[in-house]
Amino acid sequence: MKTGVSFSTDPEVVAEKSSDLTRMSPELSHLSGKADLVAFPKSEEDVVKVVEVALEEHVPLVPRGAGRNNIGGVIPMKGGIILDMGGMTYHHEDEKRFMTQPGVKYFDEGMTFNARIYPSTFRDGVTIGGNFEGGCGGIGAFRYNRVWWQAESVRMVNPKGKVVSLTADDVKVAAHAEGTTGIVTEISLLKKEWANDVPVTLKFESIDDAVKFSLDAYDEYYPIYHMTLRSPRASTSMEGETGVASSGWFVIISLPEGETLEVPKKAQVVHDEGRLWERRDLFFGGIIWFFWRRLGQVFYLTRDIQVENLHELLVNVSSMSTVQVEFLRGGIAHPFLITTDSSSFNAVKKVMYSFPGRNFDLHDVKINGRLDRDHLQKIITYKKAYDKEDLFNPGKLSF
Repeated sequence: MKTGVSFSTDPEVVAEKSSDLTRMSPELSHLSGKADLVAFPKSEEDVVKVVEVALEEHVPLVPRGAGRNNIGGVIPMKGGIILDMGGMTYHHEDEKRFMTQPGVKYFDEGMTFNARIYPSTFRDGVTIGGNFEGGCGGIGAFRYNRVWWQAESVRMVNPKGKVVSLTADDVKVAAHAEGTTGIVTEISLLKKEWANDVPVTLKFESIDDAVKFSLDAYDEYYPIYHMTLRSPRASTSMEGETGVASSGWFVIISLPEGETLEVPKKAQVVHDEGRLWERRDLFFGGIIWFFWRRLGQVFYLTRDIQVENLHELLVNVSSMSTVQVEFLRGGIAHPFLITTDSSSFNAVKKVMYSFPGRNFDLHDVKINGRLDRDHLQKIITYKKAYDKEDLFNPGKLSF
């Protein structure tokens, strides 16, 4: 390639970099694609050079982080060039923010910085850029919501080859866009205001009491950083990993240091020495990864619903599925429902979609089914203005 940027056409390298964890999805496991080459930029200038060549030759471009995406984000649908962003690792920070290139990992023998939000797969080499462009929620979502709300600014090389800066609400142009609107080269993220988290695990004997506590957590403004609700079936399945099982419903909480929580009368404090919080890699999509590794095939779905509707949903689906619920700022419940066969999956899906809410489709390669209308409109408007040819990660956005 005539840019001076390091690249590879080795078939094994190209095959590895052209894939991710999409094979986990029973509806996307057939998806495949292969790049023509993999470029390894080390700087923003390198990215600009590759983009300029791609535009000149009308060659598709797909950015890649660690390849932990399970919705086809890095699969090159029309060949072209994969940009492996792992070599862009410069970063610096001040008291309030962390400024980083996209290839920096969240975890490297410890957390890289005091992130407000980070993916449950943080120990698996997930990069900050990859998560910003392809991720969504994560640890800390109860207090801070989605990952893009923590971004003060973003720099990216757009589909015209220009370096642009996005600030305020415009960072959504790049967030969860999977590179369809540009190649992110730098992100400024706000840091958490405290250093240490204090885990608390509560056990409720009934689903009624567990969900009531979840509602109260919002209504009473409990000082919670993160909250996960786990069904008895989920706890029992994970006992080999966590060392903790229960016939009741676990609510796994983390508080900012210095904060306390009044334990409800119908709850029992589980003295697990923080083991369930330590295994927060099993939160969010981590539960899918756990069951897929264990069973080889798993059926799963999730959706954003109002927390007020959570009790009725769980009453209807908990006997048919393994349940784990994540909670986001603003009274949003994000249940993960896991089944082991397609029949149960379809039954659970029918119930899930009978409730009002916002789709978060983990079985569609297009991002349209995972974002709210305002966010998606920003991405589509930018795409129409700058990439009508759909060279930037083609096939991932309907516009």
